[in-house]
Amino acid sequence: QTFLLNATFQGNASIHNTDNSTGTASYTSLMTHTISEEKRKFPLHLAFGAAYFPTPSLLYTVDLDYYKAQQKGRADVINYSGGTEYYFDPTNAVRFGLFTNYTNLPQTDSTTIAPYEYIDIYGASFGYTSYSSSSSLTVGAIYTSGSGKAWLYRGRTETRSLTRESLTLLFSASSSL
Repeated sequence: QTFLLNATFQGNASIHNTDNSTGTASYTSLMTHTISEEKRKFPLHLAFGAAYFPTPSLLYTVDLDYYKAQQKGRADVINYSGGTEYYFDPTNAVRFGLFTNYTNLPQTDSTTIAPYEYIDIYGASFGYTSYSSSSSLTVGAIYTSGSGKAWLYRGRTETRSLTRESLTLLFSASSSL
């Protein structure tokens, strides 16, 4: 039995600034450097993950990702994911996972105006890999689904129910010479 824990912290800062405020087209490549105290703010990202191998052929994983909003009008988000991987034998493995992809937009109210979408996404993934001594072949699928509301007409507060679904098919092959 093996148990692994992992945690990461990620914070970014940008110190690059260019002035494109003239609003007129320029056909020369002229970049001016300006000094500004304004810094672009990236979201703070904290992640925690754990993996557990109850047997040499079975793996369970769980991850928690926290994003702290840095922009006005955005919300903090916690996304979850978990999965399992099982080796039938040394050359064949199957994987299955579940995950969330919550929106970082703030909760809506009667003052929300278009254009705006508020959708939380849930997903599942599945994959199969066949290995040989010098190559591997993987096929899989990712299905996502979410529902929420959409404000479609600019400047209006009318809403419509919205459902979003996606199916992505995956194919991967690798070989060593």
